[in-house]
Amino acid sequence: MNLKTMELSVVLKIIKNNIWWLIAIPTVSVALAFSISKYYIQPMYSSSAQIFITTNVKAEDGKSAVYSEQLKANIQLANTFNTILKSSRTLGKVRSELQLDETDEELSKKNQHPIR
Repeated sequence: MNLKTMELSVVLKIIKNNIWWLIAIPTVSVALAFSISKYYIQPMYSSSAQIFITTNVKAEDGKSAVYSEQLKANIQLANTFNTILKSSRTLGKVRSELQLDETDEELSKKNQHPIR
């Protein structure tokens, strides 16, 4: 097997001869990526919130306990809050404060996460 070896001086000479390409290509790539992300791609903002409502009930031993009926009631209460947040009155306020062009239906369909 014939293996070719390369001395460090040869490698440094190749780098020295091509230094402008080694600087120009990454610089142009970074400038191009920055320009595209800054001027052509519109930012998409999103937010989410989770509400879980609990009530503590004192058990016989003095510690707090949560029962299945309370969990069901809490989930129903959270669903009620979800309905209120997606009501046309609330969405109208959101549209006016944020100056959005979407309709109430389009806003309510964005990023839906049902409570289970």
